[in-house]
Amino acid sequence: PCQLGGKAEGEMRAAVEAVKQRKTEALQEVVEAGRGVSTSKTRAEENEADLRVAMWNLNDPLHKSVTQRKLDEADAWLKAALEQDRKYDRRKQVWETEESDISEERRVLSHLLAASTG
Repeated sequence: PCQLGGKAEGEMRAAVEAVKQRKTEALQEVVEAGRGVSTSKTRAEENEADLRVAMWNLNDPLHKSVTQRKLDEADAWLKAALEQDRKYDRRKQVWETEESDISEERRVLSHLLAASTG
């Protein structure tokens, strides 16, 4: 067998270790890619199941009526909330007008009081 010098032998061992390291890293990448594929496949299956349920619900008369009833209830609630909001805005406008009137009265009374004591 051929005898290698110390430096050449060290370089060869380093090269072999580098190849082993790259092989290990490549295997890890393959494992991680496999996990990613598995996760993607699971998500795709879940999405497909959700789509099947949605399509079933879309064509199911009972589900349609329940959905329509919920939409009608939500619409009624929204209309009631908007009416309450309008009522609040009208009350707020009245309060702001009254506050402004009171402030004006205070200013006039303060002015009259200052004039009468001055």
